[in-house]
Amino acid sequence: MPAAARSGASRSSPGPRAPGRNPGAVCEKIAAYRELGCEGFMPWASDYPDTETLTLFAEQVIPQFR
Repeated sequence: MPAAARSGASRSSPGPRAPGRNPGAVCEKIAAYRELGCEGFMPWASDYPDTETLTLFAEQVIPQFR
């Protein structure tokens, strides 16, 4: 069974462990993964083709890691 299915995530619902649209929670999650040695991330926007999530990510998350 795929990890997304085990966690309850789907294309329409990010699942219980996803940080959602809270930029602070996303920053915390990325920081935790970076502490573990992760250097690359692939963001996923559940509201595609709307750009609200990507705009929040670009304006409020990315600058925290530059």
